[in-house]
Amino acid sequence: MKNHDENHIFCGGLIAPKKLRAGTVLHLNLHGKQGDDDHVTLRIENFHLPLGRTLSPRFIDLLEIAAYVYAADQATVRQYQDTDRFGIDWRQRLHFRIPVRDVAFWQDAAVKTVLAEVLNFLGDHFFTFEFTKATKPVPFQEYLTFEKGAEKPLSSYDEIAMFSGGLDSLAGAVEALRHHHRRMVFVTHLPTTKNNRLIADLRSELRALSPGAPPLHIAIEVNKSRELGKEPTQRVRSFLFACLGATTAHAFGMERLTFFENGVISLNLPLCGQVVGGRATRTTHPRVLAGFSRLFTLAFDRQFEVTNPYLNKTKAAVVRVFREQSATALIAKSVSCAHTWERRSDATHCGECSQCLDRRLAMLSADTFDDDPEAIYRTNIFTDPLSKKTDRILVSTYLERARTMKTISTAEEFMIRYSEVLDALPYVDGTNPDRALRVLFDLYKRHAMEIDHAVRAMFVRFYDDIRDHRLPGDCLVRIVTDSSGTAPISKVAPQVQSDAAYVFKNFKGIWDIRFGGGERFYLKNRDAGCRYIHYLITNPDVSLSAMELDRRVNPPPLGEDQISITGTNEHDSELIVAENIHSELQAITPEGLSRIREERVNLALELEDAKGRKDEEEVDEIDRKIQAVDQYLRSVSTKLGAARLVSDSTTRTEDTIRAAINRALKSIKSEDARLHAFLANKDILRFGVDNIYRSTDGVEWETS
Repeated sequence: MKNHDENHIFCGGLIAPKKLRAGTVLHLNLHGKQGDDDHVTLRIENFHLPLGRTLSPRFIDLLEIAAYVYAADQATVRQYQDTDRFGIDWRQRLHFRIPVRDVAFWQDAAVKTVLAEVLNFLGDHFFTFEFTKATKPVPFQEYLTFEKGAEKPLSSYDEIAMFSGGLDSLAGAVEALRHHHRRMVFVTHLPTTKNNRLIADLRSELRALSPGAPPLHIAIEVNKSRELGKEPTQRVRSFLFACLGATTAHAFGMERLTFFENGVISLNLPLCGQVVGGRATRTTHPRVLAGFSRLFTLAFDRQFEVTNPYLNKTKAAVVRVFREQSATALIAKSVSCAHTWERRSDATHCGECSQCLDRRLAMLSADTFDDDPEAIYRTNIFTDPLSKKTDRILVSTYLERARTMKTISTAEEFMIRYSEVLDALPYVDGTNPDRALRVLFDLYKRHAMEIDHAVRAMFVRFYDDIRDHRLPGDCLVRIVTDSSGTAPISKVAPQVQSDAAYVFKNFKGIWDIRFGGGERFYLKNRDAGCRYIHYLITNPDVSLSAMELDRRVNPPPLGEDQISITGTNEHDSELIVAENIHSELQAITPEGLSRIREERVNLALELEDAKGRKDEEEVDEIDRKIQAVDQYLRSVSTKLGAARLVSDSTTRTEDTIRAAINRALKSIKSEDARLHAFLANKDILRFGVDNIYRSTDGVEWETS
């Protein structure tokens, strides 16, 4: 299905009305004929119902819904995945019409809300659902197949866990069987037949680890017609995965489901600005697992839990599990590569994707490099030239993030630098947001240290190649020494440029800036701060209060009272820390909290900018971050017990102006250090409580 803002998916034989545009409609049918363009095959292997139990129609519906969502996501092309245009037309609206058996349950507003919320965040589309009564539901047995020679299931099991055949899920399986001696059910998704032999071999290995209580392996496969398999990303794969796990738990009377995934991959903070939305996959993100828990709790009519016990582990820590359990021989049989469809029998890993990079560096860090043979990688990322520009950028930004993390000294600075962590704080189990932040900060600091150890080990291992200059300039070893110039930033320049030596003006939403006859540059963001600076330098030597400056730069509509652009109100005031406050964790400081308050104002400014652009998606995303910051601030104030509310509009406006101009100056510094030094001089530009730009001999600004 081609990219459209609105896409309508009619499932199970439902027919779209003729009034809908043909290009926006997709038909999917689990019950159609093999070979039809709309046909989707759902196959579930080794699904046993314990004696005397029946499967609720609600859970058959759940599996069918998951299969349709997965197939539709694969059929909906996300536009512009290239480096320069990435993010354009990425998010789309998917409207599903699905026939179900338990229509009363699925039509319930709370159920539809939870279902849409978890898929919106996981898949990074906008999902809506309409459910109708299924007139001819297919018997569940038609979806079932059974593996030849498989052991009969046990009468009961201790735990159900997701098993992909990747390094993390394999480590979790080994630990559960060999160390904890648990009776396990493993649930697997088979996205391609290329995985079948791999999964079969790993099943045999896991059964050998627990011959007295062999694990049960259940697999789900959703095959689409060739016409539907157009989108290589698999954002909603874990939803399909988890729905089979929940259905299996229902069959065995269990109320818990386990994913094994290291915390760095679970959070998957974006490496760079090119990674937008769900491109930084959220398969096991804490918010996603919490959403699964809520949905399955509704389906079970009782509390259900989806957990990830590896959230506090790095990739290197996962690798060490194999060594601790004397199972390093299994490492080579696991597959971590993200490029599933490009997999070859002679090389199970591409060697160049982020998952392969993460795996190879983890092997170096955990001192298990020789247990992960080079032969399973199509490209040796350490010494072979990287074939694509995007791969070189990926490697550079991956390493740069590790270097950046080494320089970050506080959890508050970490949160401000990677604001995406806010999405996880409310959902890290068993902790309040303050402690959750420190847990995740510690995780990423450990990861950065392990990457540093891996890089050092890499230099030792490839020392001879480095010394003898045998390596190409675009292999990992060479990129480590110089990551500059790998990710150019495109700029949009005005068609007509002034020759003036000092320029600070706006051209169709772009700030055209030049200082002292130097190279001109352009800013497309930081609009609020630039507007304040622009007004002050246009009106030199005029001292203005914060309220007056804000009124002149952001005049209210005629007849309305002045409204602060901070986005706060008297019911949502910000927090200031009193002096001599002591946290239980002895971690939060007045300075740290002040920076978070500043970030709260920054987010409010970004929210206003997004609203002005009518960017609905960005408004929703920033709103979510603001709510998380507010929750964090409330948790800190409770713990400190000495915060005071500030509702004075003058103080809020001063904070707003100060934060906006500081953000603008930060962007200016990265472009022109001389201009930054000039404007950062408080004898020339003062802002916050009193706001004034003092004219300087020889500096005449062109501002219009």
